[in-house]
Amino acid sequence: MRDHTYGPVFLLALLTALVAAVPASAQTAAPGFSKAFAPATIGPGSVSVLRFTITNAVSTPLSDLAFVDNLPAGVVVATPARVASTCGGTVEAPAGGGSVSLTAGTLAAGGSCLVRVDVTSATPGTHTNTSGELTSSAGNSGTASADLTVATDRPGFTKSFTPDVVVFGGRSRLTFFFDNSANSSGATHMTFTDTLPTGMVVASPNNLANSCQATLGSFSYTGGIVTAVPGSGSISLTSDFGLNAAAVAAGGSCMIAVDVVGNAVGELGNTTGELESRPSHSGISVSSGRAGAVLTVSANRISLRKSFVDDPAPPGGTVTLRFRIRNLDREFEATGITFTDDLDAVVPGLAAVGLPLADPCGDGSELDGIGVLTLTGGSLESMAECIFDVTLLVPSGIASDSYPNTTSEVDATIDGLPVTGDPADDLLFVEPAPILTKTFVGDPVGAGGSVELEFTITNSSTSSAATDIVFEDVFVEELPTASAVPADG
Repeated sequence: MRDHTYGPVFLLALLTALVAAVPASAQTAAPGFSKAFAPATIGPGSVSVLRFTITNAVSTPLSDLAFVDNLPAGVVVATPARVASTCGGTVEAPAGGGSVSLTAGTLAAGGSCLVRVDVTSATPGTHTNTSGELTSSAGNSGTASADLTVATDRPGFTKSFTPDVVVFGGRSRLTFFFDNSANSSGATHMTFTDTLPTGMVVASPNNLANSCQATLGSFSYTGGIVTAVPGSGSISLTSDFGLNAAAVAAGGSCMIAVDVVGNAVGELGNTTGELESRPSHSGISVSSGRAGAVLTVSANRISLRKSFVDDPAPPGGTVTLRFRIRNLDREFEATGITFTDDLDAVVPGLAAVGLPLADPCGDGSELDGIGVLTLTGGSLESMAECIFDVTLLVPSGIASDSYPNTTSEVDATIDGLPVTGDPADDLLFVEPAPILTKTFVGDPVGAGGSVELEFTITNSSTSSAATDIVFEDVFVEELPTASAVPADG
């Protein structure tokens, strides 16, 4: 009788052969795959962060991670998209598009990674988003699913730049818009923070506007506190626990606007933090999501910037207009720099009363004019700049407002070729304020003599009285032995 008992050597060989016949993908557990929206509920038109999480629970590194997520109808990638990934490979998620994809991703043993992108929707309702399957060197992980709800019980939160393309150093109007038109209830105590991207700062003056004051029932809300310090990199809206809060009426809308300056060339994507608010007469805050927009800053080989550095200016007062010209070429000198600025086109009668000394922008350069300023003969070494100021007299009787001022293009010659830079622009802000002037009457005067010092205060407003007027004139540093006898009254 034949013995069919198998020895240990044979069994080991058989087991080895069976393991070798199993595909490598079946020997390693496929990674975990999930997704989520944060926040999961937004107001119409607001932005949510879509996050994909991939988890590798085994001790073997993974490669060839790949998935495609076709967003549901009514949901698109936001602008800016703010794509980020710790999964290696390539992530495609074009702003305004309807899909997100990962190819050739990698993941360490026992680790996890994240793919994130901003998305937005203005279509009310619940949008169920199921991705395609995640595949990798460990096999198929299946799909991932999550819901994004666009709710009308809270304001929609959006933002925009006007204009959305400026030259280097140019000013743009950043407007935050709170759309409560689809909501049957008001919203109060709105708060958010916007950290501006590197290269963008709050303008000076900031030209702040806030229309988020509302009366809801018997309560009148004042608009909250907007913090937008000129030169800083953040804008915030805060509300206290009482009536000093930003609010928007049921079925209404409001906005907050601040001027910003683009000081870095390129596309400056700007997305806020989440907007929090309370439904009327409720102490529970809800999130509307975020708001995003892009400011594009362009530059030429020659750059001209301008700014009114000490406005608002009163009618009949003076203001300083500062010009800054930069040669952005990294190799060659710029010569023959010239531009004009028609001041009279800004405000009839606006005139230069103080021009810089000779050579404001290189040897032989000259700035001339009263109602129309003209620079000729400017020159700058490679990557050099010149800055010069002009004192302007603001006509009396001018209405309080903001007045746009745009120069001509700036022309120059670099490396023997003519080049042209974009015009420079800024707003002149005019607001009535008392104007103080002084003069010595009866000078010159001998040592030990007396002289009359006359101060004149003029109220530049044609409609409002000026009260609580205070000023101080300290003259002892220049005239340490002088004594003053105040005039009667």
